[in-house]
Amino acid sequence: MDRPDFSSSNMMPMGGGVPVKQTREQRRQIKELEEARKAGKAPAEKDEEGNAINPHIPQFISRAPWYVDETGGASLKHQRVRHDNDGEDDKNKWYQRGIRAGPAATKYRKGACENCGANTHKAKDCLGRPRKLGAKWSGKDIQPDEVIQNVDLTWNAKRDRWNGYDPSEHKTIVEEYERMEELRKQLEEKGEAEQETEEKFAEVSEALGQAYDPSSRIMTRNLRMREDTARYLMASDNANYDPKTRTMHGDVKTVNQGTPEEGFVRGSTGEAADFDKLQKFAWQAEERGASFNIQANPTEGALLHKKYLEEKDRQKSKVKGGILEKYGGEQFLVAPPKELTQSEAYVEYSASGTIIKGEKTKAKSRWKEDGIHLN
Repeated sequence: MDRPDFSSSNMMPMGGGVPVKQTREQRRQIKELEEARKAGKAPAEKDEEGNAINPHIPQFISRAPWYVDETGGASLKHQRVRHDNDGEDDKNKWYQRGIRAGPAATKYRKGACENCGANTHKAKDCLGRPRKLGAKWSGKDIQPDEVIQNVDLTWNAKRDRWNGYDPSEHKTIVEEYERMEELRKQLEEKGEAEQETEEKFAEVSEALGQAYDPSSRIMTRNLRMREDTARYLMASDNANYDPKTRTMHGDVKTVNQGTPEEGFVRGSTGEAADFDKLQKFAWQAEERGASFNIQANPTEGALLHKKYLEEKDRQKSKVKGGILEKYGGEQFLVAPPKELTQSEAYVEYSASGTIIKGEKTKAKSRWKEDGIHLN
């Protein structure tokens, strides 16, 4: 006896499509068919492609919902991963920029761009250079139409940050890094040659009381004696010291207020200033090729510096004399007598020479006037 075919959707309570009310006899036959398939007495159900469906798979897995598959047949196709809309087809799909559609028109067309003559945009949207006389009136140099592309991208393709990227643009970045690497090698070769000179300057600066920083290449003067007590330590209870700038604000009240050395600060005057000038002269002379050291032979350095200053003054006087000889005006360099110069003091004299208004001139004397003894 042949068994009835209950594989249609209207005989299955959980199938797709419009559900049909089943009788008690139909539900009994469907249950018997399922038990026969599980026992191997009936052939397994097949899908649309002819593949056998395992009878032990429940119907809520083997049959797709009505909103996914309207046929309602048994199949496992809806359980597999779908690769049709994952954006792989749009991987290389992007706008082709700068492409023109065919040859340009020979005359202006109605409705085209008044500036360049292309028929795909208006004058306000034209990206070409504004012409003095547009293509509408001149009829010359009419540009071809642009290719307007309608790129329909999927959800993933729209959000792909690398979609449309041209790998050839990365070559410019690689070339830039190569140029930087080449310049770095050149600086390293040059730095090795200058390293010996820097070390020599560092040794000289340490002997002269100079602070040398090889990274910044700056010489900092530091002529303070290390044995001297720091000024801000002489009054530890003073609140006028600023630790950030290392300076004292206002009057510094030291412990020894009666001593003459109170508030003494070493300055660039006297022999310190002369030594500073001599040191700079030695550095400049060494750069020009002179070979002498003021630490090894300070007398030679002092004599050379003195000779250099005399020669400098002589050259300056020679140039000044040449200018005066060529253009004249030496009489303007001589100051006139003090009696003939202008003064802010107003004095009025009479016909006889006596002072009528103003200060009277004090009589000069060879003796010291307005001098108080021991003051």
